Amino acid sequence: MKVLDGFFRQKGLPVCIYLDQDSKFNTQRHQGIHYNLKNDQPYPDTQIKRALSELGITLIYASSPQAKGRIERDFQTLQDRLINELRLHNITTISGANHYLKEEFIPKWNRRFAREPKVKEPAYRDILKGDKFK
Repeated sequence: MKVLDGFFRQKGLPVCIYLDQDSKFNTQRHQGIHYNLKNDQPYPDTQIKRALSELGITLIYASSPQAKGRIERDFQTLQDRLINELRLHNITTISGANHYLKEEFIPKWNRRFAREPKVKEPAYRDILKGDKFK
């Protein structure tokens, strides 16, 4: 929630978010007979799913291994590369790592891998007073 909060404050609210079906985003428990006998209601939404829904953000769940694999490869690359980058620059504190990420690593990463969007219009909207955002 804190990561999403920081992202939304920096960029605005996205129209939709593409994510995997991890239990942080979507309740994945198999409904046992004890639950069905109790009240036959679906499991409640996760806090993240509920909060995004209240903000009017559409959730799109990746359902194929190919879709999920793309982001997993990026995460693996970032995790492996980032540790080496921090060592190379003798960064040992969280504040130092955050500064390095924001000022150097992410801009360098974006210059290398970012692509121009087909549609130039931002897919984010400003946070308005009427939004349930604190």
